[in-house]
Order: sequence, then structure tokens, then C-alpha cells
Amino acid sequence: MVWDSARFHVTDNIKALLRHYGIDLVVIPAGMTPELQPLDTHINKWIKAAAEEVTDRMEAEWEARADFKGWSLSTRRIFTTYVITEVMRLLVKRGDLIRKSFIDTGIAVAPDGSEDHLIKIKCL
Repeated sequence: MVWDSARFHVTDNIKALLRHYGIDLVVIPAGMTPELQPLDTHINKWIKAAAEEVTDRMEAEWEARADFKGWSLSTRRIFTTYVITEVMRLLVKRGDLIRKSFIDTGIAVAPDGSEDHLIKIKCL
């Protein structure tokens, strides 16, 4: 389990619970999350760009519909749900990006050091 160094992640109770289930805990040092957390290093930027692209496309499609009556708060909430669903579908199709994020940050490489050459951490 790879977590940031939030205090509640590293309490004795949490560590004991993880040990009980045979889960090794790795803590990203404070201040290193932008370089070592896969969401921060690879995925969030992609999600933001995809969301903008999907929003622009879907907004035009919705506004072109004959039954479109404008952007009420309710319509915006429904629209947002559709956009997020589409972005998540696209992300799932980008399994390569997700895998790469875990390899580049060193989380999903062989622990024996044989794949260390695959690690690509920005600050190193």
C-alpha cells in the first residue's frame, strides 16, 4: 500500500491492521507527493485535459438538441455526470497510462532492482 504521509495513514492502529492482512505500507515522504504519487505525476493532468475536451464536445451536442431548454442547475448536474462518466471510460481505455504511472514512480517495478532503469521520477 502506497500512501502519502498524512498523520492518519501512519498511526499504530493502521500499521497493525495492514500487517494483520499482510499488506506492506510504503509512505511517500512529505513534500514528495507531486513527484511520486501516480495521480499527480500522470493521471490528473490527463483527466483535466480529457474533461475539457469532452465538455466542449458534449456541450455543443446538448445545445444542438431540439429539446434543449438552457442550462439550469439541474441540467448542469446531469451534464457533469455524463462528462465524468465519459472521461472515466476514456481513462479505463488508457490502461497504458495507468500502468506507466505506477512504473515511472517505482511502485510497480520488481523489488529486486532489476527494473530500476524503468523508473522516471521528475526530480531525479
